[in-house]
Amino acid sequence: MPTPHSPDNSPDAVERPFGAHLSMRWWAPVLLTVIVVVATYGLQALFLGAAAPVEVGFWGKGPQDATLTPLTYLANNLSIMLLVPVTLLALRALTGTPWRSVLALNRAFSWRRLGGYTALFIGLMVVLNIWSTSSSPVRALPSPSPGPRSPSW
Repeated sequence: MPTPHSPDNSPDAVERPFGAHLSMRWWAPVLLTVIVVVATYGLQALFLGAAAPVEVGFWGKGPQDATLTPLTYLANNLSIMLLVPVTLLALRALTGTPWRSVLALNRAFSWRRLGGYTALFIGLMVVLNIWSTSSSPVRALPSPSPGPRSPSW
C-alpha cells in the first residue's frame, strides 16, 4: 500500500520531473541564491577573520602571508559546513513549510539522475577549465641565470 509520500501517489512526479517538491513564489529562489552567496562570503570573512589574529599574534605568521595553515583550513571548512543550516533556515523562512517537508525526498534514489547530474557537472568543469586556461595562458618560468647563487635562507 503506497504511503502519502511515496512516488506512486505523487502528482508532483509529472509536474516537477527534477525532484523539486516545494512551491515557491518566483522571487524566493532568487532571494535564496543571494542569501547563499552573501552567507558564503560572510561566513568565510567571519571565520578567517577570527583565525588571522590568532595566527599573526600567537604563531608569528606574517600578515601578508596567504598560505593555508591548519587553522585557516579549519576556519574555511567550518564556514562551508555552516552554509547548510543557514540555507535550510532561509528556505524554511521563505517557504513556510515544516522541517519534514524541507528535508523530505518524495521519490526513490535514482542512479540515472545521479549519473546525469554528475556528467553535467563534469562537463561544466571541463568547459570552465578549458576556458580559464585559454583566457589566461600559463607563462613559462624564466630559466635560472648562470650568475651567482642567491643565499639559501
